[in-house]
Amino acid sequence: GTFPKSERQGFTGAPIKESHRKENGGNTVASPTIDEFQRIKASFVNSGQDEQMKNAKLHFEDQFWGDLGPNDPALSVNTYEGHKWNVFVEGKIVKTWDISEKRGLEQKFTI
Repeated sequence: GTFPKSERQGFTGAPIKESHRKENGGNTVASPTIDEFQRIKASFVNSGQDEQMKNAKLHFEDQFWGDLGPNDPALSVNTYEGHKWNVFVEGKIVKTWDISEKRGLEQKFTI
């Protein structure tokens, strides 16, 4: 029979039959569909409580995202399970947050 593409692919990482690889971009295993990822809204803010964080910078892994000083506005992002957000001060990671769906779909992180 004919199955919708998602049913034929099965789960993420499932092998794709050779006869179906062409319609799946030549992939040999199923890619995750957007529905398999739960978007999480995260906000990052500097409370101004820690003097050492006055020049904090937020990075997605090692990519600069925005200034996170005490007078900077909160940074809001859409992120996903397993993402790592790092706070850098003077070029060094001083804080890391690992995103987890267990904390809910709206998360606030404060330094």
